[in-house]
Amino acid sequence: MISFLRSFISRRRNQRMLGRKGYIGTRKRLTQDNTLATAVERSTFLAVVMLIAVWCVCVAILTLRRDDVKEFSPVPNQRAPNTIFADIQFPFEDLAATRKMQEEARSKVPLYYKVSSYRITQCLELADQVLSLLKKRYQAAHGGSKIIEPEERGTAGELLGKISPAGLAALYHLVESPEQKEKYLRALSVG
Repeated sequence: MISFLRSFISRRRNQRMLGRKGYIGTRKRLTQDNTLATAVERSTFLAVVMLIAVWCVCVAILTLRRDDVKEFSPVPNQRAPNTIFADIQFPFEDLAATRKMQEEARSKVPLYYKVSSYRITQCLELADQVLSLLKKRYQAAHGGSKIIEPEERGTAGELLGKISPAGLAALYHLVESPEQKEKYLRALSVG
């Protein structure tokens, strides 16, 4: 049994070797039409050359740019280098028309108040009187002298008389600091 397997293996090996060398098998006759086709089918060099040619064509198609298509990456507030046409409609804000409509709407709104320079000067004079009264009251309260009573009821002096000593001290810092007083009067003059 072992000798049979050895002979079978050696026969197969010999047949394979002879097949590789081309001694076994029937040889086809090549005709005039088949010669080139057969040579192309069996040639590895020609297959490699064709593969390289296809690769080169693919690379050329991918890397070469067309002249009519320009790459454009948008940047905010940048003008386009040429006119761009959109295939679809899209909304955009027309700033000139928006401003015009805003002005029209603003002109239709009635004025609810008018700033009167006479009233502003009256308010500034009254504020100055209140601040001077506040200064007198604070100095009188902390100096130990007699607190001056207001002449009329409902005036600023009566209101200052009702303020607690702690509140009076906090308001006195407004009178004491010239910068704070100036800011307060400027805010009043703006209206």
